[in-house]
Amino acid sequence: VLCTDSQQAEGGTATSNELPPLYEAIIRKSGLKYLDPTTREILPERKKRGGRRRQHHHHQHPNVEDGDGRSIKEWCHLIHFQGWNSRWDLWMTETGVFHDTPENRKRVG
Repeated sequence: VLCTDSQQAEGGTATSNELPPLYEAIIRKSGLKYLDPTTREILPERKKRGGRRRQHHHHQHPNVEDGDGRSIKEWCHLIHFQGWNSRWDLWMTETGVFHDTPENRKRVG
């Protein structure tokens, strides 16, 4: 797959009519993650506590409801950029992941 560098795409050095470059990457994991409804950023997972505790199923993850009261959960992927150290791996929504096509290959930086 090909992916954008999320920090460069957001804070970007590219002009508004220029598309951000793509990088070769592999998907290490996929899963449903909670997103902040206003910023669309992936929220960190809550840590699981050990021991026996009463389960409160009516509690939701903080800040995950949009105006209609629905939780925002989307498929996200743990991306590893080819040739980069694994400390640069990051979770990314599907909007930053592109298929390996000839048009997208021209954008590889």
